[in-house]
Amino acid sequence: MRNGARGGRRGHRSALPLALLAAFGLVAAVSPSPAPDPVASPGDRVITAPEPTPDPAPDPTPTPTPEPPAPPVDPATLPRPALEAILPSGLPTARGATGLAAVPRDALVVGYTAPSGTPAIALEAAGLGIQARWAVTDTSAGWVQVLVPFGRGALPSVDPERTNHVAAWVRAADVEVTPAAVLTLSLAARTLTVGDRTFPVAVGRDATPTPTGLCAVVGQVFDPHVGDALLTSCQSQAMDEFYAGTGYAVIALHADPEGGAAIGHARSNGCVRMRAGDFTELLAAVPAGSVVQIVD
Repeated sequence: MRNGARGGRRGHRSALPLALLAAFGLVAAVSPSPAPDPVASPGDRVITAPEPTPDPAPDPTPTPTPEPPAPPVDPATLPRPALEAILPSGLPTARGATGLAAVPRDALVVGYTAPSGTPAIALEAAGLGIQARWAVTDTSAGWVQVLVPFGRGALPSVDPERTNHVAAWVRAADVEVTPAAVLTLSLAARTLTVGDRTFPVAVGRDATPTPTGLCAVVGQVFDPHVGDALLTSCQSQAMDEFYAGTGYAVIALHADPEGGAAIGHARSNGCVRMRAGDFTELLAAVPAGSVVQIVD
C-alpha cells in the first residue's frame, strides 16, 4: 500500500504540472502552427505574368536631303508689259503706296507673283525711252513689290475691277530703292496736290470717270491730240481704248486742249487736264516713278 500510495503520489505530481501548463496555454501543442501553403491540384492552371517586352529603339531620323536650288530664270523668256498688254494672271494687286521708287539695276528684271513665287513678267529698265522708276507698294525680306507700269489685268469690258493696280515682286538685289514724289488727286475737289502746291484740274465725266486708287507716273510722251503728256500706270475702267486701233486707254496728265475752259469740271475721258502753265511746272517737278493717289 505504501508503495502504491507513493506511486500514486508520483503520478499525481506528474499530472498536476501538465494541467497547470495546459490551463495557462503554455503547452507547445496548444500553440497554432502556421497553415501550409495551398497545393495546386493537377487540374489547376498556374498563370504567370509575362515578362515585359522592352520598347524597340527608335530608328534614327534621316537627314533630309536639301532640294536643289531653282535654276536661274532667263527674263528674256518672259512676257514684257506693254500699254496694250493683258498681264498674266496670278500677279498681286497693289493696295497702298510707300513713298518710294525702285530703279532697276539690269536691263530686264524678273517680276514674280509673290516672294520666291512664280516668275511671271520681265520689267524693262528703259520705259518709254527713259530710265524706269517703279513705284514701290510693299516690301518683304529680300523683296520689293512694285506697281507694274504698263498693261492691264483685264479689259474694262471684261472686268473693270481688275483693270488697274497690278503689282509684281522683284528681288531687292535687282533694284535700288529711292524716295518718290507723291501726288494726290481729289476728284471731288478737282485739285492736284504736289508737295505744298495745289493745282485746279479737270477730271473724267460721269460716263468715263477718272479711276480711283494707286497709280504711278511712268514717263512723258507727245500725243498729237493734246501735246506733251505724263502717262500713268492707270487706264480707263470704262473704255477699252480712247482711239480706235490703239488697244489702250491710258490715263494721263496734260494741258487742257480747251485752253483752260474745262478746269474745275468733269469733262474728260478720264485724263487729268491742267492749265498750260501749271502743267509746265508739273513736268519739271514730277519724274517717272512718282506716286499718284486718286481719291474721291
